[in-house]
Amino acid sequence: MVRRLSGQFNRSIREAKRMINVWQFYERIMEVVEPLAEPDAIVVRARRLIILAEIVTRWPALQRGLHRHVDGRRGLQMLAAAAEDDVAWTQTAVTLGLDGQPALTGLRPLLREHDGPGVADLATRLM
Repeated sequence: MVRRLSGQFNRSIREAKRMINVWQFYERIMEVVEPLAEPDAIVVRARRLIILAEIVTRWPALQRGLHRHVDGRRGLQMLAAAAEDDVAWTQTAVTLGLDGQPALTGLRPLLREHDGPGVADLATRLM
C-alpha cells in the first residue's frame, strides 16, 4: 500500500484515504465470500485488491468500460490480457469505448507490472 501511494505524487490525502477505504471494503467482502487460510494466498489477494482499489479510485471515468461485458468477459479482463500487445490494447480500448481516454496510459503499465490478469479476475469475482 505504501509503495502504491508513494508512487502517486499528485494524489491528495483525501484520494489516498479513499483508496485505503475501498481496499478495506473489498478485503472485508472477499473474507466473507472467499475466506483464505494460507498466509501466502492472503498476501497475494491483498496486493491484487490494492491494485484494484487504485484502479477504481484513480480512474473513475474508466469504470463503465472496465465493467462492460463483452463475449463473457469484463473490460478489465480484456485490457489486462491485451496490456503487452500494442495492437490488441488499441483494439480492446476501441471495443470498450475507451479509446482516446488519457487515463489508459496510466492503467496499462499498472496492469503490466502488477499481475493485471489476476487483478481483473479478482475484480470479476468481487463485483
